[in-house]
Amino acid sequence: MLGKAIPVIILLLISGQARATTTATPAPTSPPDPTTKTTTESPRTTQPQALAPTENGIDTIIIIIIAVCIVVPVTAIVIVTLVYACQNKREASPATVVLQVQQAEMATDDDRLGDLDLFNKLCSDYSNLTGENTSMRIKLQTNYISTNFAAGAFDHTGGHLSLPRHDINLFIPPGAIEAGRLQTIHIFVPPSMNRGKPAPVVHCGPTGTTFRDHVILSFPVDPDYDEIVPRFTNTDAGSTEQWQPMLGDDDAAFIVNNGKCTLFITHFTGFGAEANEETPASTANKDDKTIRVGVFASKHTANDRLYSYQMRIRFYDASADASERMYQKEMSLFGGRLLDDDKRMQVNKRGGTVRVRVSKIAAGWRTMDASDENQRLEFEDLWDESDETDASCTVRLRKVNRAAPVTDVWATVSVWQEQSHGTTVTLKPSDTLQMTLGSDPPRGCLSPTQAFLHQQEELRPSDRIFPVLPLDIRHEMCVLLDVEMAGGNDWRMLAEKFGIDSPTIMWIGRNKSPTSKLLDFWETQNVSGGSVALQRLCDIYQEMERLDVKELVEKVSSGGLRDSGYGTDRDSRSPNGSLTSLVNSILSEPVPERHSMDASLKTKKKKKTMPLVEG
Repeated sequence: MLGKAIPVIILLLISGQARATTTATPAPTSPPDPTTKTTTESPRTTQPQALAPTENGIDTIIIIIIAVCIVVPVTAIVIVTLVYACQNKREASPATVVLQVQQAEMATDDDRLGDLDLFNKLCSDYSNLTGENTSMRIKLQTNYISTNFAAGAFDHTGGHLSLPRHDINLFIPPGAIEAGRLQTIHIFVPPSMNRGKPAPVVHCGPTGTTFRDHVILSFPVDPDYDEIVPRFTNTDAGSTEQWQPMLGDDDAAFIVNNGKCTLFITHFTGFGAEANEETPASTANKDDKTIRVGVFASKHTANDRLYSYQMRIRFYDASADASERMYQKEMSLFGGRLLDDDKRMQVNKRGGTVRVRVSKIAAGWRTMDASDENQRLEFEDLWDESDETDASCTVRLRKVNRAAPVTDVWATVSVWQEQSHGTTVTLKPSDTLQMTLGSDPPRGCLSPTQAFLHQQEELRPSDRIFPVLPLDIRHEMCVLLDVEMAGGNDWRMLAEKFGIDSPTIMWIGRNKSPTSKLLDFWETQNVSGGSVALQRLCDIYQEMERLDVKELVEKVSSGGLRDSGYGTDRDSRSPNGSLTSLVNSILSEPVPERHSMDASLKTKKKKKTMPLVEG
């Protein structure tokens, strides 16, 4: 447009200059005759005065046209450029992206109604599975889980309640529930409330349940954002949320590190997190990456004569698309499938080599070589210039006795970074040949265990995970580390080793036993960590030059101490294979036994079960 206007402007300028020159230099004339002054002077004096305004008006119009042709397009171009730049800057802000996604995918009333229907169904299924015929022993050792729901009955000994697929864990420390009380607890992730969120929405219930001490809830957060703000809503699942930011006080605190948000809470409600809207994308920590770890194996049937067995431990990106691609890759190449829920893992560029250890292998099996039990992956194998993770290692097992009818295979797989004090990822893959037949036989041909499992398509029993540290060892650690030392190698240094920020350390210091809070946090970071987690804790105490505390941990890891309900070999049976023995015990138990919390309640007369106390 401006290019076409330039020639026109030049022509107009030449024309205007020519007119101005003509007007300014009139043609010369002879001197006037005094006798004819009336007839000759009138035209000469009146005509130029009539023409001057007309020429000046034309010049003014030309100037206005020139200004319009130049100023207006330039101004329009500048305005459009500024608007486009501002729009790009707004779209580049992660907070704006989060806000746009949330607005586009905000849960509707129909979504909440669907969540409520699912929640009510799973609660009903749990009640049916834990009816009057279920013994107290089973209740106190078993959680019932599905993809979005987990529930269990807890007493003063505490334990873990987890949703492995979402990497969510609720830890009930010993003593958080008063002795003699049995509390049913559940966690629920509404499917419609987790689209476009930097963290899942988790409802802990029953809503309003209170505890004598803090319980610890941990859930994953999006590592692309530096500043995560935890929040809560005092509403039930299926209701419209009333979100409020969680502020650190004597009743609550939070820690955000290693790709997780950990909350210290004393009562149950709905919890979640949002990214700070002012957090720019440039501040995201590029040294950390969240990946997933999964154990795969080829599908076998009871007709296969297996003398060896292979498990592939794979590392891949944490996104849903990357997980789906890995599942399809395993299926197409090996006919493989997941043996346990894959788990998230936070890796750091400065964290060093990734270690993989295999232990607690099923009876009748052993590794083909010692190298199968301890393997290493260089960090470059997990995170190269392509920014995509696709690495793996293989564990080879063989039968000890080929003639033995061994059909169950399981192991414990621990994964961690050598130079990082972060999370120890623990997987417990298991495989049972009778349960992986090519096609489902008629119901009448199923064993009682198989029939039970086929009925539990959404909610299934799972062994409860108990604290790694026995109660007496925890108490001795607290006595030694709660005393502040001149060199600072006490609970404060332990908190720094765990990567806890200064405000949270100050909050921990206001509690009766700061070390107890730190050990609760450590338990949530090392669920099922077992001997690997204990060894890493020993390394921390070694760095702190607290050999007295290190000796306490070594007593546990070496098997010198055993406490009922605790200890690293608590799950020495099949980790998920124990599900078989658990189901068999449920089905084969003809009359429920009485399992009282207090031995003084025992009588030689009529046996009674302990009543379930809610809330």
